[in-house]
Amino acid sequence: MIRRLPIADWPARDRELWNKAVEPGGLFGGGGTGAHWSAETRVMVARGYNAWLSWLAAKELLDPDVEPVDRVTSERVVTYITEMRAGLAPIRSGAVSKGSMTRCGSWRRNRIGSGWRNSTGA
Repeated sequence: MIRRLPIADWPARDRELWNKAVEPGGLFGGGGTGAHWSAETRVMVARGYNAWLSWLAAKELLDPDVEPVDRVTSERVVTYITEMRAGLAPIRSGAVSKGSMTRCGSWRRNRIGSGWRNSTGA
């Protein structure tokens, strides 16, 4: 079983990006990508990203000195989704692939694009 990391135990850069993503906007807009998310959505996205970080840690691939986007490779994503699907019911596995890998932040999507999603079936 993979030990889940509380947000307080995420690498500093991941915490910084998370806090920026959920930072509320001001009167005239602004704020992070997730500023408009409901509390439930924030919990869902945090759990999904937490699952990713926890998986990386379990595989000894979670290097806190590496930028979060640089931890994402096609090979890792395919392996992660395959392993998560193997341990979850089919309806939940779709949430793992889409929830944890596509809604965690535009900083990752912009870097790797959408090509990896096609190879995972997500």
